Amino acid sequence: MTEPYDRPQPGPGAGPPPPPPSRLGPDRPSWLDPTPTQPPPWLRPPDAHADKPPGRSRRLPPPKLSRSAMLLELGLVMVLAFAPALLSLLLTAASGAQEPASSLTVAESAAAMLITVFLSWSPLLVLAYLLRRNGERPSTIGLGRFTARDLGAALLLLLASYAVVWALTPVFSGLGTRDVEFLSRDLPLWFLSIQAVLIAVTAGVTEEVLVRGYAQTRLEQLGLPGPLVVLAPTALWALLHVYQGLAAVAIIFGLGLLWSIWFHRTRRLWPLVVAHIFYDLVGLIWILAAG
Repeated sequence: MTEPYDRPQPGPGAGPPPPPPSRLGPDRPSWLDPTPTQPPPWLRPPDAHADKPPGRSRRLPPPKLSRSAMLLELGLVMVLAFAPALLSLLLTAASGAQEPASSLTVAESAAAMLITVFLSWSPLLVLAYLLRRNGERPSTIGLGRFTARDLGAALLLLLASYAVVWALTPVFSGLGTRDVEFLSRDLPLWFLSIQAVLIAVTAGVTEEVLVRGYAQTRLEQLGLPGPLVVLAPTALWALLHVYQGLAAVAIIFGLGLLWSIWFHRTRRLWPLVVAHIFYDLVGLIWILAAG
């Protein structure tokens, strides 16, 4: 019987020559050779630090977007979030002074309130679509499952927020403040109560999700250092309150630092949302009681 290696070589045009005989015997294919080889890249265990840019937190899931795509997305969401407030500031500056609130009927106030709520919540709808398109979960921006611990943390944050504001108020009061009529005194109490709840819930949810949860997460995924991740969104958020005066901007910046640092260290957003809602709601109730 002719052995495999004694077979005649193929002539021209007969195809490539047969592979060399296996060292494991004629009955075993050569691909079972136990010689150790380096596995292909897609089978190697991932290195947790090989592709990690400097400054990126290990607590965050790896971004599913390129750097340019994240920058474009971040700019789009921030423009949608702050465009109405910036436009209002520009109109106020162009008029030279803040115009006093005119008397409106319940129907007119309700229409204005619905428009404001729509403009405030629209960026969240866009953000929800973008996260779903990217394959990212709400937990990516700190909105995991709500637990009883989140409620306890919200209470502690609320108390700490009042402590920060009370400590900063006498320090920055000399910068000047402006009286802003958040709730019109000419409307019935039942309508003002609904309006106060809508204002508090809208501000607490939209501002925390966009400024703290989303913006800080994206900046951290972009590899920015921790201090800049905390300071940049907080400074922008505080400057949008300049219509209340420079003292309010400084105090709100200090309050925002507390909230931003807490989120940066814990990556839990629900306590901030709840604390922000009740902080604004208590302030609006105080306005109603004083009137």
